[in-house]
Amino acid sequence: MKRQSNGRATLVGIAFDTDDLALVQAWADVHGMRMAVELDHCVDGREYEEIVVIYSKSSRLRRWNLWRSWEGVVVQPFIGRSMRFASVTDAIEALLSIGR
Repeated sequence: MKRQSNGRATLVGIAFDTDDLALVQAWADVHGMRMAVELDHCVDGREYEEIVVIYSKSSRLRRWNLWRSWEGVVVQPFIGRSMRFASVTDAIEALLSIGR
């Protein structure tokens, strides 16, 4: 993504719906993990209104980052390539197999 002509970062990640955040939180609880939401995250000139981070309860290391883009939901494992899903439901169904 390129910087806008005014020097600001390009918005590539948009906020999740409240229902989606509740779904991810419930999934994390059921699987013994911890969810956190980071607001106004900016990396390499790309701005994200919101990133959801999933941690194992026993570790301070991120296991997955999730963000919502204009095209769908993106999951970035701690190690590995990011993947795009049509919905939060599709993304969380795939999380355990992604992290193995």
